[in-house]
Amino acid sequence: MPLGRSLAPAVEELGVTQKLARFQIQACWPEMVGPRLAPHCSPQKLQSRTLWVRVRAPVFAQEIMLLQDGILTALGRRFPRLRLDKLRCQVGVVVPTLPETGPSVPEDLSAIPLPPSVEYRLERLASEISDEKLRQSFLRAMRQKERKDVWLRAQGAMPCQRCGALQERRLCLSCRQERNRERRRKLFQLLGRQPWISFSEAQMHLKALRQSEFHAARRQLLSIFLLNYYRERDLLTVGQALPGSLRNQMLQICMLAVQMPWDQLQERHIRFALGKTWGIAYLEDKAPPPFDKTRRKKRDPEAAARARVGPDDPPANLL
Repeated sequence: MPLGRSLAPAVEELGVTQKLARFQIQACWPEMVGPRLAPHCSPQKLQSRTLWVRVRAPVFAQEIMLLQDGILTALGRRFPRLRLDKLRCQVGVVVPTLPETGPSVPEDLSAIPLPPSVEYRLERLASEISDEKLRQSFLRAMRQKERKDVWLRAQGAMPCQRCGALQERRLCLSCRQERNRERRRKLFQLLGRQPWISFSEAQMHLKALRQSEFHAARRQLLSIFLLNYYRERDLLTVGQALPGSLRNQMLQICMLAVQMPWDQLQERHIRFALGKTWGIAYLEDKAPPPFDKTRRKKRDPEAAARARVGPDDPPANLL
């Protein structure tokens, strides 16, 4: 028996027909919806004759529903045994089937005409080059670049608002990464000045700040302070006065841990952030003795037995 005929009964016997069909639909999903819409939606599950599709935003759900008949027809031709008759959309996080790259540029762009204004601008730029051979090479390279930009604009590309590179989104990938790094740098500066600041207050300074990004920055900054604090306190001797740099680290840790400014901190806040031993050390301004494991309170077995005796039970010495 051929392998293809023996696989179908085995798959049905294992009960993975629906999962296998979903993976097959995901593999050919860009062909069903097109390369423009595929990065923003992804098929998630099959429920009876309904295919659930996860989309990034409601606007993509509207586009999917407008193209529903064509998508169902293409899926019916490709997978006739599924008999799909309905699509349902759900907004959520989408892992794109295709990478977010621009349309592939054809190799031959010589047939694309350049506007006269572009030709005039290129001639003005090349007129400053005295070497004729170098000048012609410069013109060929610049004309090829301009033809590529003309073709990209015809495909719907738009210039990045920061660097001007033609692509499909408002900002290109490198500019988005640089914007995120700049926002993170400003967030660390803000937390360094005001460690007690809350998310709503930080969002007034950084408009596009996300809550997960804010708490991740707080945890990272707190871990940096704790690492420096542990390194510096291990060098102290018993009874030594705490250095000013160490007290500053401890104060920063307290403000980050309880989200309160320094003038509102109480003793219980300091003990909560630094622990009982080092909280007292901060308040008394001297290094505590090292922790002695032998001084742990030993359990009294007779105390446990006394605790189990009820109030109406006679004393043990009278039995």
